[in-house]
Parts: sequence; C-alpha cells; structure tokens
Amino acid sequence: MLGNTNTTRPIRTLTRRILAGTVAAAGLLAGFVASSAPTAEAASPRSRTVLLVHGMPGPADVRDSRVNCKDTAMTAWKSGLTKRGFTSVLTVAYNNNDYNCGLRVPGIADNNMNTSLDDVAREFANLVWNNYTSQGVPVAISAHSMGGLVVRRAITGVMNHDAGFPRYLYVPDVTTSGTPHFGAMVAGLCAASINLQCLQMTAGLDGLPRHLFIWALDLYGNPQGDTYYGTDWTLIGSWCDEAVGGLSSLRMPNTRRHSVVAGTGNYLDVRTEVFVPLDSRGCHNHLELITKTSALDLIEQGLTTWN
Repeated sequence: MLGNTNTTRPIRTLTRRILAGTVAAAGLLAGFVASSAPTAEAASPRSRTVLLVHGMPGPADVRDSRVNCKDTAMTAWKSGLTKRGFTSVLTVAYNNNDYNCGLRVPGIADNNMNTSLDDVAREFANLVWNNYTSQGVPVAISAHSMGGLVVRRAITGVMNHDAGFPRYLYVPDVTTSGTPHFGAMVAGLCAASINLQCLQMTAGLDGLPRHLFIWALDLYGNPQGDTYYGTDWTLIGSWCDEAVGGLSSLRMPNTRRHSVVAGTGNYLDVRTEVFVPLDSRGCHNHLELITKTSALDLIEQGLTTWN
C-alpha cells in the first residue's frame, strides 16, 4: 500500500462502495449485506482503534499457551504504532494463559493451544462485534503469525454466515505479518509439543498444508467483513523469516476483490490487497516483522492508505 492518497480518498471511497454493490448484486456475496451503515465512522484511520492479535507462544511458553502482551516484541509493536499516530492500540488475549493484554475474547477461560482456531476465531469475531461493530464503530487489525489466521478465519466465518459468528464486522483494514496463510513447516515444534493450533497450520516438506483448516481458508480467499467498508488486506512477509516462508506469508487467493502485487510504480485505486516482501527493506526474521522500523512502516501504511 504505497503512495499519498489524501486527495483521492472520496473517489476511492465511492469506487469501493460501487465495487462492493456490484459484487453483491452479482451473487458472489449473496445475502452478505450489513443491515446499516456505521454510525460512528472515524474521521481518520489513525483515530480508529487498532487491535493487535499475537501469534503462537515462543518455544519456552508453548506448552502452557502463555503469551505476555507486554513482552519486548509486543511492546515494540504497540509503541511503534502509537508513535506513528494511532491513538488507540489494544492487545488481544485469546488463550486463557495470555496476560497483560488489553482485551480478552469471550469464552477465553476454556481456551488453550488445543482449542481449535475455528473456535478462537468465532470468539474473536464476537469480541469485535460486541465492543465495536454493534455500536457502529470500525476497527483496524494488525496480526502477527498465527494471529493472522485467527483474524482471517473470523472474517471468513462472518462472510459465510457460519454458526455463532456475527452477521457482519466493520473491519476496513487488516495487516498480517509473517502469517502462515498456506501453512508453515513447524512439524518439529508440533512433534515436540502436540497441540491442535500448531497442527492446524502445519505444512509438509513439500510446502503443502497438512490440515483442512488451511485448505478451507485458501478456498475462500480474501474475506470481506461487510459490504459498506469491505476489508483491505495487506500481507507482509520476508524470505528471511525462519518460521514462515515468504511464499506462505504472501499467499491469499483473490476470490472476492481485485488485488495487485506491490512493487515500483503506481497502481489503480481499486486495488485492495497488497502483498509486500520486506527483503528490499532489510532481511527480517519472524519477530522483526513487528518490531523493526521498516516493518512497522509497512504496517502503518497498510492500516491507513486505503480507508
């Protein structure tokens, strides 16, 4: 998501709404229509609440699903966005042992790393609905690693009207950093600590997912939270990521809306998904995708450029 858009935002907004209406009318998103427009649209993307959705715990904490939302990486992630002008940045807990987080999903008391990501995603979707969408308030989301799968599954569940998911969500922008959209070769970690969440995102040596969870997400492509805003996806990855390969972190079939691959030059405003390899800005490992200046710059652009 590149370039200055201050002077073209009204045109782009109209384009987005015409595009959304056309898609709905064509039957591609049959029945997926928000009942009303948001009543508290933020004046600026930076004034929207940004939810930070963490990934799987590190090796030391993987057995007890323990994520500290004030550890070094999470603090750098949150403070990096705050310093870039986002006025409300909140961390989200979705497993019971997560601590020092700003928000906790409903039903979290029963959640651990053997809780299906389908269930976690449903609870996350309801958190967004209860706290924001039901009040007409849009939010943006920045997700890291497995957290991106939670968010993608949540919006897919909304779009498909899956049981227990809200009717729609006002989520105009999502960035995912180092998310295994097509699985990750984490079989060694899963073998050492068998848990469902790890297994759901595992890929084999051939690079193909080993679990239906990833294949299902791949089938539905780039899900949209509602037809008023839609959802812009920015996928950020690095070929130097030791946990998730660049090809997996930058994969999302464009089944719903137009997208382009980021590079040099300018693109049409109708693009909504941009896939950004970080290597031209430095070789980033898995945690550096949410802590390094160049990575945070891309997250900032992803959360502000198109909405």
